[in-house]
Amino acid sequence: IISRALGHAIIGTEEYVCMGQVILIALALGYTHHSRGLVYVGFFMKKLPGKCPWIAWVLDAWISVAVCAAWAYQSFVRLPVVRQTSNMLTIPFKPFFLIMSIGIVIYTLSQLFEAIKCTVGCFHREVREEVIEDWPS
Repeated sequence: IISRALGHAIIGTEEYVCMGQVILIALALGYTHHSRGLVYVGFFMKKLPGKCPWIAWVLDAWISVAVCAAWAYQSFVRLPVVRQTSNMLTIPFKPFFLIMSIGIVIYTLSQLFEAIKCTVGCFHREVREEVIEDWPS
């Protein structure tokens, strides 16, 4: 809209949009997980007999925590050596990489709380029933 009003293209528009997407996606991931906005494929687990769905849910939660923790660790280890800049406007990537790393940590913490809750649910019926109510359909 601004480009049409000015009558010419704005230099670096694509870079601004891409950097905005990095911020939006990185920070929204943890919130979306916490508010149960992610799409789950749980039909397979619901078909398993007995406590198998619960065991699968707990294993999935802890594997997710391990993967996210490794991802968060590597993003912070790599942060000091990030020297790249965007092509046209030479915007440094380091602040965006930092925001992405913070978003990954928030998502990892959300996954960790979910894994702890699922693990406690293995031993306490009330917690298990609460978690089962939150299971996606």
